[in-house]
Amino acid sequence: MDARPAVDLEHATRGIFADGLIAAHAMESANSSQLQDMVDDLHAFSFARDKVADQLAKTEHRLEQIGDWLSRLDLGVPDPTPTAVLTEKHFRNRPLLQMAFTLSASRAYGSALYRFLILTCEPACLPELRMDLERYAAEHSQMFAWLDTNLENLAVRQLRQDRILAPHPVVLATDG
Repeated sequence: MDARPAVDLEHATRGIFADGLIAAHAMESANSSQLQDMVDDLHAFSFARDKVADQLAKTEHRLEQIGDWLSRLDLGVPDPTPTAVLTEKHFRNRPLLQMAFTLSASRAYGSALYRFLILTCEPACLPELRMDLERYAAEHSQMFAWLDTNLENLAVRQLRQDRILAPHPVVLATDG
């Protein structure tokens, strides 16, 4: 006979899921702020600014949606949590490199977090959130695939902009 007390799995899972949503809100809030700064800083690089502006719009949508879910769970929307990105201060005057490293820094966390939320939304009795969570995970993956394809070219463009390398055209991959 098991002497442990019975656990309300739905309540416990919902609590864990809520913690994940709070973390997702903090991540998206930090990303939104950083992306907005990047859009402002990338005025000389329209090819990258447009991509970051698109990601900013998606991030702001996710932030609003996650805020709605938190309200639905009677948790309210938490204050934005600052996220330290060490590369930011080192690349402040190099917006292409700052963009690449800032986005790369959030890659593993965002990927793991959305996979976690996808896995726990049904046990938390919130299966209707799964489709949106899968789309958000895919949006993150698409941005990082673009970044993977273009990281070297972005760095080369920044070095040429800084006059560290001689001018030469660099072609970036498109979304296909």
